[in-house]
Amino acid sequence: FVFSMNGQFSELSAQIERAVRENPTNTLVLEMAASALPYLGRPEEGAALADTALRLDPHMPRRWMQDFSLAYFFDHKFERAIEVGEQVSEYAWGRVAWTMFAASYAFLGRSEDAARAKASVISQYGEQVLEDWFNDGEVFFRQTEQDLEREAFRKLGFRICATPEELKKYANPKRLPECVKS
Repeated sequence: FVFSMNGQFSELSAQIERAVRENPTNTLVLEMAASALPYLGRPEEGAALADTALRLDPHMPRRWMQDFSLAYFFDHKFERAIEVGEQVSEYAWGRVAWTMFAASYAFLGRSEDAARAKASVISQYGEQVLEDWFNDGEVFFRQTEQDLEREAFRKLGFRICATPEELKKYANPKRLPECVKS
């Protein structure tokens, strides 16, 4: 997570590869790797590790399901993201995974389910703003995953750009390209 937030993708990749190589049946290692690989631009591998972990231990802690749901989301396996995500208690989600779970419904055209999940995100975490996530360390190696997240925000009706007031909480706020006025 720290390597990802700091954009240290080669270090993150090396740590994941070593951990999985040395612990190929450790479901905690697989869970953490599955959730980090999309940030490295390797969502297919993340989803495959989620499959492996679920096969090895179908009774693993339900809170881990949010990370598997996120891995499936970034691999565009929205049905699987929902199927796995529905096993997580509504209050056990982190804001990123919960938001992308809601977006999975939106990508499948299940607008009522998406609206219900979005309302839950808002009730727990407030209105979401992509630029806020970006400043909080939501960094991807490839633009592909950032674009998918951006489209998720659009489908859910969340804002992309933060207001100047919202950005004041950051010492050196970064702006997304579409948020910079020319």
